[in-house]
Amino acid sequence: MRLVRNGALAVAASLVLWPALLFAHVALRRSEPANGATLRAAPRIIRLTFSEAPQLPFTRVELIAADSQRVALSPLRVAAPDTAATVVADIVGPLRAGAYRIAWQITSADGHPVRGAVTFHIAGNATGLAISPMDSAASAALPPVTPGVDTPLAPGSTDAAPFGVDSWQYAVVRLLTFATILAIVGAVVFALIVVPATHHRVPDLDADFVIGARHRAARAAIAATAALALLLVARLIAQSFAVRGSLPDARFVSDVARTPWGAGLLLGAASVLVLGFALARARRAAWRIAAVAVVALALATALSGHAAASGHWTVAAVFSDTVHVLAAGGWLGALLLVVVAGLPATSTLEPAGRGRAVRGMVEAFSPMALTFAGALAVTGVIAAVLRLGAWSALTGSNYGRVLLFKLGGVVLVLLVGAYNWRRLRPALDASRVGTLRRAAAVELLFGFFVLVMTAWLVATPPPTE
Repeated sequence: MRLVRNGALAVAASLVLWPALLFAHVALRRSEPANGATLRAAPRIIRLTFSEAPQLPFTRVELIAADSQRVALSPLRVAAPDTAATVVADIVGPLRAGAYRIAWQITSADGHPVRGAVTFHIAGNATGLAISPMDSAASAALPPVTPGVDTPLAPGSTDAAPFGVDSWQYAVVRLLTFATILAIVGAVVFALIVVPATHHRVPDLDADFVIGARHRAARAAIAATAALALLLVARLIAQSFAVRGSLPDARFVSDVARTPWGAGLLLGAASVLVLGFALARARRAAWRIAAVAVVALALATALSGHAAASGHWTVAAVFSDTVHVLAAGGWLGALLLVVVAGLPATSTLEPAGRGRAVRGMVEAFSPMALTFAGALAVTGVIAAVLRLGAWSALTGSNYGRVLLFKLGGVVLVLLVGAYNWRRLRPALDASRVGTLRRAAAVELLFGFFVLVMTAWLVATPPPTE
């Protein structure tokens, strides 16, 4: 009945929220010169108006002639007092007749670089030109640009960076980051919920089990926290390559700290420090401190993802994604800890006690996992609504197709979990620990597939962009 109720809640959420159309990433609204325009006078200024105020340190504009030569521009500035969403650059280099491309790059609120281009043509008899026009062959070298379609910047620019947000290297960083976060959340949930609930179900359980299980969970969480610290540094490096094609320096770090996605990275770093100090003690009070740090870590993940670029729905999207991360960790992360900390902790018990401990632990975990799975489903629907915009985008966009693969993985995890609950749990005893471990491994394997799809999804622009 609980599964049915959670499913009904997910459907209700989808019916209520589906009509919302949101723009997830920054987009170019208009330009001067206009896209496709033929000019009778050489322009002296470039003016680009975006859907949101740009992060000027991470905004680039290049004016490229048909012969691939760049025309000199002044430093970018915001067109105040007109609008903070408009950037302006003066054209200070000479112009000749022919085709030109304005290639731009801007970073959205979630740190994702968005690129595009505007083309225009200067007529041969235009006023304000340099001495000689471009030849007709060079003028024909620039292909037309479709508005809204990303176009690479000039050779040597940030688009050519080998470690950008769309690269496999960055995808691996994201995947490992998500995996470590889920393991940390799972360790806290295991220590504060699963272990006490197991002891409650088996009152005569040896106290050594409780102590041993929590110590093992603390060691696993410390290892995951150390790995996460390294991954946050790797992500900062990857972000620097994605935005400007080079290693980060002090100025880049300072500029990042003033952005929403930079705030997410800083909050994540602070959470890692708190977790490290708290988990080193592994006492119950320290686990409560770790729980607060875990919530902050989930919030940091939401702030540095698509949720931070959800326009007027940012607060709802960030809250939903925060719950989504906690629910995923409470389900799959806690299951991982049952395998790597809970089951080994029962090995010191005598056979009869071990059987009761294993059964009690599974019965403590299962209803909790079902609750987290329901929360994961609801917040997943909300995220899909905020980023897809229409049912047709499920099959008509790259984002939607990757999301379908992710949903397929979630369904497989649910089916394996349901089988374990219905078939394996009732017959659990000390002799079936190996069977339980193998069944959990299959469930975790499908969960890892879901993480792979999630890492891919984060790098894919939503259709509402």
